[in-house]
Amino acid sequence: TFFGPEKWPQLRQSLQSAKKSCALINRYSSLEENLFPSDRFRPFDDLSTSTMRVIEPIESNDVPRPMNHSHYPMCGASLLPVLALNIEPNDRILDLCASPGGKSLAIAQQIDSS
Repeated sequence: TFFGPEKWPQLRQSLQSAKKSCALINRYSSLEENLFPSDRFRPFDDLSTSTMRVIEPIESNDVPRPMNHSHYPMCGASLLPVLALNIEPNDRILDLCASPGGKSLAIAQQIDSS
């Protein structure tokens, strides 16, 4: 079994821990404004790839609201399925949890390396 009594303490601890806020940068946006000064944000290297840039707040868990879809504030865990799928061009993906679109954007950026 995946989640039997022996797994519950780890799962419970994980569910009770604070979620990790981050922002997926939308490289398709035309917004050139720097919303993420380096004194408040840093690259989230564990989630960033060659085609997908993710940043995280340094001290607080606050990510500014997006302007013109320049970025998507999200929980870092939401990007893990995108990375785990190892998506390649011509793959077909059905995202049944696609609203408001952050994971869909991450999928598009993973496929489109141009």
